[in-house]
Amino acid sequence: MVHADHRRLHARHETDPVELERRIPTRREPGDVPLPAESEFGAPTKLKTTTLICYEDVFPHLVRRYVEDDTDFLVNLTNDGWFGESSAQWQHAATAIFRTVENGLPLLRCCNNGLTCWVDAHGRIREVLRDAKGRIDGPGLLNVELPLRSDDSHPPPTFYNRHGDWLGWGCVGMTGVLVVTRFRRGSTGGKQPA
Repeated sequence: MVHADHRRLHARHETDPVELERRIPTRREPGDVPLPAESEFGAPTKLKTTTLICYEDVFPHLVRRYVEDDTDFLVNLTNDGWFGESSAQWQHAATAIFRTVENGLPLLRCCNNGLTCWVDAHGRIREVLRDAKGRIDGPGLLNVELPLRSDDSHPPPTFYNRHGDWLGWGCVGMTGVLVVTRFRRGSTGGKQPA
Protein backbone atom coordinates (compact mmCIF):
# COMPACT_ATOMS: atom_id res chain seq x y z
CA MET A 1 0.00 0.00 0.00
CA VAL A 2 1.21 3.49 -0.83
CA HIS A 3 0.85 6.38 1.60
CA ALA A 4 0.77 10.01 0.50
CA ASP A 5 0.24 12.97 2.82
CA HIS A 6 -1.57 16.10 1.74
CA ARG A 7 1.20 18.70 2.27
CA ARG A 8 -0.56 21.96 1.39
CA LEU A 9 -4.19 22.63 2.24
CA HIS A 10 -6.32 24.77 -0.07
CA ALA A 11 -6.87 28.20 1.49
CA ARG A 12 -10.65 28.21 1.17
CA HIS A 13 -11.97 24.66 1.00
CA GLU A 14 -9.56 22.82 3.29
CA THR A 15 -8.65 25.31 6.02
CA ASP A 16 -11.94 27.12 6.70
CA PRO A 17 -13.48 25.31 9.72
CA VAL A 18 -17.06 25.97 8.57
CA GLU A 19 -16.31 24.67 5.08
CA LEU A 20 -14.47 21.66 6.49
CA GLU A 21 -17.34 20.68 8.78
CA ARG A 22 -19.80 21.04 5.95
CA ARG A 23 -17.83 18.93 3.47
CA ILE A 24 -15.62 16.69 5.58
CA PRO A 25 -16.68 15.47 9.01
CA THR A 26 -13.13 15.04 10.32
CA ARG A 27 -10.42 17.69 10.58
CA ARG A 28 -7.43 17.15 8.26
CA GLU A 29 -3.92 18.44 8.72
CA PRO A 30 -1.18 18.42 6.09
CA GLY A 31 1.55 15.84 6.38
CA ASP A 32 5.03 16.94 7.38
CA VAL A 33 6.97 14.77 4.99
CA PRO A 34 5.77 13.25 1.73
CA LEU A 35 6.65 9.65 1.20
CA PRO A 36 7.80 8.78 -2.32
CA ALA A 37 5.54 6.16 -3.81
CA GLU A 38 7.33 3.14 -5.19
CA SER A 39 5.39 0.32 -6.77
CA GLU A 40 6.35 -2.86 -8.53
CA PHE A 41 4.17 -4.08 -11.40
CA GLY A 42 5.52 -7.44 -12.48
CA ALA A 43 9.14 -8.44 -12.34
CA PRO A 44 11.59 -5.83 -13.66
CA THR A 45 9.50 -2.65 -13.53
CA LYS A 46 9.91 -0.42 -10.48
CA LEU A 47 8.24 2.98 -10.53
CA LYS A 48 8.86 6.03 -8.42
CA THR A 49 6.35 8.88 -8.43
CA THR A 50 5.80 12.21 -6.75
CA THR A 51 2.15 12.42 -5.73
CA LEU A 52 0.42 15.80 -5.69
CA ILE A 53 -2.92 15.91 -3.92
CA CYS A 54 -5.49 18.41 -5.15
CA TYR A 55 -4.02 21.93 -5.33
CA GLU A 56 -0.44 20.97 -4.50
CA ASP A 57 0.23 21.15 -8.24
CA VAL A 58 -0.23 24.94 -8.05
CA PHE A 59 2.94 25.40 -5.97
CA PRO A 60 6.07 24.98 -8.15
CA HIS A 61 8.50 25.13 -5.24
CA LEU A 62 6.62 22.32 -3.47
CA VAL A 63 6.74 20.02 -6.49
CA ARG A 64 10.40 20.84 -7.13
CA ARG A 65 11.31 20.00 -3.54
CA TYR A 66 9.88 16.47 -3.74
CA VAL A 67 11.00 15.46 -7.22
CA GLU A 68 14.12 13.33 -6.91
CA ASP A 69 16.64 12.29 -9.55
CA ASP A 70 15.04 8.86 -9.95
CA THR A 71 11.41 10.03 -10.04
CA ASP A 72 9.67 8.51 -13.08
CA PHE A 73 6.56 10.69 -13.26
CA LEU A 74 4.20 12.98 -11.37
CA VAL A 75 0.73 11.91 -10.21
CA ASN A 76 -1.98 14.46 -9.44
CA LEU A 77 -5.08 13.23 -7.59
CA THR A 78 -7.66 15.98 -7.48
CA ASN A 79 -11.31 16.96 -7.22
CA ASP A 80 -12.44 19.79 -9.48
CA GLY A 81 -16.10 19.26 -8.63
CA TRP A 82 -16.33 22.67 -6.97
CA PHE A 83 -15.90 24.33 -10.35
CA GLY A 84 -18.92 22.83 -12.09
CA GLU A 85 -18.69 23.37 -15.84
CA SER A 86 -16.63 26.56 -15.58
CA SER A 87 -13.21 27.10 -17.14
CA ALA A 88 -11.58 26.87 -13.69
CA GLN A 89 -10.99 23.13 -14.02
CA TRP A 90 -9.04 23.77 -17.25
CA GLN A 91 -7.05 26.50 -15.50
CA HIS A 92 -6.23 24.11 -12.66
CA ALA A 93 -5.05 21.52 -15.19
CA ALA A 94 -2.91 24.16 -16.91
CA THR A 95 -0.99 24.81 -13.69
CA ALA A 96 -0.24 21.10 -13.41
CA ILE A 97 1.12 21.13 -16.95
CA PHE A 98 3.68 23.77 -15.92
CA ARG A 99 5.02 21.34 -13.32
CA THR A 100 5.77 18.78 -16.05
CA VAL A 101 7.89 21.23 -18.03
CA GLU A 102 9.63 22.66 -14.96
CA ASN A 103 10.69 19.20 -13.78
CA GLY A 104 11.00 17.38 -17.11
CA LEU A 105 8.61 14.63 -16.02
CA PRO A 106 5.34 13.28 -17.41
CA LEU A 107 2.15 13.67 -15.37
CA LEU A 108 -0.77 11.34 -14.76
CA ARG A 109 -3.72 13.46 -13.62
CA CYS A 110 -6.72 11.73 -12.08
CA CYS A 111 -9.69 13.97 -11.39
CA ASN A 112 -12.96 12.59 -10.07
CA ASN A 113 -14.95 15.40 -11.69
CA GLY A 114 -12.81 17.20 -14.25
CA LEU A 115 -9.86 16.73 -16.57
CA THR A 116 -8.28 13.27 -16.25
CA CYS A 117 -5.33 13.01 -18.62
CA TRP A 118 -1.68 12.24 -19.11
CA VAL A 119 0.79 14.93 -20.07
CA ASP A 120 4.27 14.27 -21.45
CA ALA A 121 7.45 15.82 -20.04
CA HIS A 122 7.22 18.66 -22.59
CA GLY A 123 3.77 19.78 -21.41
CA ARG A 124 1.73 18.25 -24.24
CA ILE A 125 -1.60 16.68 -23.26
CA ARG A 126 -1.38 13.24 -24.85
CA GLU A 127 -4.67 11.61 -23.83
CA VAL A 128 -7.84 12.88 -22.16
CA LEU A 129 -10.63 10.87 -20.58
CA ARG A 130 -14.01 11.74 -22.11
CA ASP A 131 -17.35 10.06 -21.50
CA ALA A 132 -19.73 8.83 -24.23
CA LYS A 133 -20.99 12.41 -24.72
CA GLY A 134 -17.47 13.80 -25.08
CA ARG A 135 -17.51 15.52 -21.67
CA ILE A 136 -14.48 15.53 -19.38
CA ASP A 137 -16.45 15.33 -16.13
CA GLY A 138 -18.28 12.07 -16.81
CA PRO A 139 -17.52 8.57 -15.55
CA GLY A 140 -14.90 6.46 -17.24
CA LEU A 141 -11.54 4.80 -17.13
CA LEU A 142 -8.39 5.94 -18.91
CA ASN A 143 -5.67 3.40 -19.64
CA VAL A 144 -2.43 4.90 -20.93
CA GLU A 145 0.91 3.56 -22.02
CA LEU A 146 3.36 5.83 -20.31
CA PRO A 147 6.85 5.66 -21.80
CA LEU A 148 9.26 4.95 -18.96
CA ARG A 149 13.00 5.34 -18.98
CA SER A 150 15.42 2.66 -17.92
CA ASP A 151 17.39 3.19 -14.74
CA ASP A 152 20.44 4.46 -16.62
CA SER A 153 18.58 6.79 -18.98
CA HIS A 154 17.15 9.34 -16.55
CA PRO A 155 18.01 12.76 -17.95
CA PRO A 156 19.73 15.30 -15.73
CA PRO A 157 17.41 17.56 -13.73
CA THR A 158 16.04 20.60 -15.53
CA PHE A 159 17.44 24.05 -14.86
CA TYR A 160 14.35 24.92 -12.84
CA ASN A 161 14.53 21.70 -10.85
CA ARG A 162 18.17 22.38 -9.95
CA HIS A 163 17.99 26.13 -9.33
CA GLY A 164 14.35 26.97 -8.64
CA ASP A 165 13.14 30.52 -9.07
CA TRP A 166 16.59 32.13 -9.32
CA LEU A 167 16.12 32.88 -13.02
CA GLY A 168 12.74 34.53 -12.41
CA TRP A 169 13.95 36.55 -9.42
CA GLY A 170 17.11 37.49 -11.34
CA CYS A 171 14.92 38.90 -14.14
CA VAL A 172 12.87 40.84 -11.57
CA GLY A 173 16.10 42.27 -10.09
CA MET A 174 17.47 43.26 -13.49
CA THR A 175 14.17 44.90 -14.39
CA GLY A 176 14.32 46.87 -11.13
CA VAL A 177 17.85 48.06 -11.93
CA LEU A 178 16.77 49.11 -15.44
CA VAL A 179 13.72 50.98 -14.10
CA VAL A 180 15.81 52.82 -11.48
CA THR A 181 18.45 53.65 -14.11
CA ARG A 182 15.80 54.91 -16.49
CA PHE A 183 14.12 56.93 -13.73
CA ARG A 184 17.40 58.57 -12.71
CA ARG A 185 18.26 59.35 -16.31
CA GLY A 186 14.78 60.85 -16.81
CA SER A 187 15.02 63.03 -13.67
CA THR A 188 18.21 64.71 -14.93
CA GLY A 189 16.50 65.80 -18.14
CA GLY A 190 18.30 63.18 -20.21
CA LYS A 191 21.69 64.80 -19.52
CA GLN A 192 24.39 63.01 -17.66
CA PRO A 193 25.50 64.74 -14.44
CA ALA A 194 28.96 66.31 -14.64
